[in-house]
Amino acid sequence: MPDCRLQAALASLAQADPEAITKMIKDNHDGTYTVTFPGDKDHPQTISAPTDWERSTFSKGGNDGQWALIIDKAYRQKIGQPFGPYGAAPDIEGLLTGQEHSFLYMDPDGLCNPLFRGFDWLASKLGAQSVCANNTPDIPLPQLVERNNDGAIFEDPAKVGEILQDALKNHMLITTGFKAEETKAADKVNYGTDKNGDHVEIESGHAYTVTAYDPVKQTVTLRNPWGTNIDARFPILEGDGYVTMPVDQFRRMILGLQVERTSRSPK
Repeated sequence: MPDCRLQAALASLAQADPEAITKMIKDNHDGTYTVTFPGDKDHPQTISAPTDWERSTFSKGGNDGQWALIIDKAYRQKIGQPFGPYGAAPDIEGLLTGQEHSFLYMDPDGLCNPLFRGFDWLASKLGAQSVCANNTPDIPLPQLVERNNDGAIFEDPAKVGEILQDALKNHMLITTGFKAEETKAADKVNYGTDKNGDHVEIESGHAYTVTAYDPVKQTVTLRNPWGTNIDARFPILEGDGYVTMPVDQFRRMILGLQVERTSRSPK
């Protein structure tokens, strides 16, 4: 698929709230589908079924997993942007779930440490909807995101594993991207590892789905929406798109996490 942000969010939704996918798509049994996005229920999109060309060009072909292509085609119709080369999809957050969302910024500069307790006040004065998570330590992540919809939450990078575990447990969408300066470093510590133990490249300017966190092994597993990865030794595509890395490496390489509630997230 050509748009990583939409596809990364879709993959996360399929894991966190699979019934939402089923509810979004209606087969009209006349060669068309109607897609109703929960975040914009007043503007359902009716599209023709993906063509053979669309399936072979923008997916791995065949009819299996066609739901992602149907939703993507409906989204492209909604924004008036057909399949083909294009920039990042706008207005993804909240569209697939109709729920609240926030960007969790990993705060390496310590803006939220006790010396900067005025940050929340300063951000509000500047018109930014931001909050320091350690100023609200007793609020669970789903509720914190609900209170800070479409805003930024500044988090302690040391808590990234705890945050991932909390978000996954509470059926939230989690996607992320990687800093260019980190992915381009010629060092294997910045590579990921596929299921065969081979090193694969990590792409910057690209969205990934966070699929798992292992608190025992201290590893994070992600999925590349391409459905494959680039081998770190040779410029070839291989594997199934899943990649694992130590949580310390993950923490260092990301700017933050885009998290979003689903209908299964607790109130």
